[in-house]
Amino acid sequence: MIDENLLLAWDGSAWQPALDILGSAAQNMALLGLGTTADTSNPFSAKLNNALWTAKAVAEGGDGHLRYKLSKESAAKTLSLLFQDNYSGRAEIGLTGDDDFHFKVSADGSSWHDALTIDRTSGKLTFNQGLATPAAPFEAMAAANLALNADHIVSQESVDTAVTGIGAAGGAEAYGTDQWKIRAKGSLRVSGQRITSLSLPGIKYALRATITTMQSSLGSGDYLQVSQPIEGLRALKLALGAASAAPVAVGVYVRSSVPGTFAVQLSNSARNRSICKLVTIGTANSWTWVALAGSPGSGATAFPGDTSGSWLTDTGVGLRVAVTLAAGTAMVGSADAWSAADVMSSSAQTNLAATASATFDVTALCVFAGTELPVAGSVPLMMRPEERELALCSRYYRKSYELGKTPGSATVLGGMNVKGPSNAGSWIVNVELNPPMRAAPTVTLYDNLGAGGKVYKGGTGKTASIGSNVSGSRFAAGTDDTTAATELFFQYVADARL
Repeated sequence: MIDENLLLAWDGSAWQPALDILGSAAQNMALLGLGTTADTSNPFSAKLNNALWTAKAVAEGGDGHLRYKLSKESAAKTLSLLFQDNYSGRAEIGLTGDDDFHFKVSADGSSWHDALTIDRTSGKLTFNQGLATPAAPFEAMAAANLALNADHIVSQESVDTAVTGIGAAGGAEAYGTDQWKIRAKGSLRVSGQRITSLSLPGIKYALRATITTMQSSLGSGDYLQVSQPIEGLRALKLALGAASAAPVAVGVYVRSSVPGTFAVQLSNSARNRSICKLVTIGTANSWTWVALAGSPGSGATAFPGDTSGSWLTDTGVGLRVAVTLAAGTAMVGSADAWSAADVMSSSAQTNLAATASATFDVTALCVFAGTELPVAGSVPLMMRPEERELALCSRYYRKSYELGKTPGSATVLGGMNVKGPSNAGSWIVNVELNPPMRAAPTVTLYDNLGAGGKVYKGGTGKTASIGSNVSGSRFAAGTDDTTAATELFFQYVADARL
């Protein structure tokens, strides 16, 4: 119709506007190209500079809303928006391979970094690659780490000297660094020593267990562990043994000269409640960040909180965390479930003691209430500075010696020195322990030449005397020696370790 400038078409029964007929027939189209040619790979294609989608207003018969709906076949499929540079992918957002919401980026369209994930169940954000400037939030988290001396920055007793001969038929243990024990039972023997030069940026020290006497065939009750006991007052927040027990997230750096399967164990003070998770070390002498929690890429889950058993919430052991290096048949069971026994590992456990001179290194222990851990690159930010760690460790062990000196060294630096009028009788002084220790410590005195149980009073080697009023906050010490002298000197060690 020329007068109305309208194109008509015959629909089989009447003349109708051609576009109305085309619109009603545009169903199940195989290809649609707008400004370009569609193909089977991209059956709907558009080449344009701007696109507008707007909601149909209520006045037009709509509801004023606009929802752009996309749906995939199943959780394992991908539903995403892919952003490209010259047809090469650079960013992708959506449900990529599961039903969590992912933000991914790529420099070349081939290798991708999953930068951010939003958990579909909890709504929590996980920064899979860490943050560019994460110091403030992660350093704040360091205070919540239940582990003490996590990176072995404090080693008061042995400093960097090896502790040798650990092990016994009935079991024996010794501290390698502050708060860290090596435990062994059987004919095997092991040494423990703080080591440095780790090739771990931001972490300087680790504790090394070295097999000095091998045992290829373990007795049923034999074992080897690197362990940390955590005081009940520190573990109190976990509410272990109660219905509301919190899950426990554990992370640790490990390195072994023997690849294999090892385990991380949690247990109570009596060792009649325990759980373990297996750890695989695939490459010898290579650091592995073990994230037993919802850490990105770990594929692991946190330890569930134990709702049964007896868990101390006082100054005793509230929680034990251990890495198992060997375990006899009586010490193994099912992994990933709480047991009313001391289950250190599973039957898949590797026996490190079967290899002469084998070594196993442990550092950067993270123990948090909850289900998540930082990524490996942020682990150094979980470590507290030396001055803070030393103050915490001094609740359990302290010495008058300088930090770099082992107890028994021949030195007067750091020691207690009292001078006065000549005295031929007892000379006792009060030593304040501030802040107080966990409990009344066992006190050992040393003279200036490093002899234990001795003090200096007008000469070396005088028999030491410890008063009966030893407490967590003070002790009285000196000598009953009758040598006339104007000076009393001694070094001391106060030990209230778990």
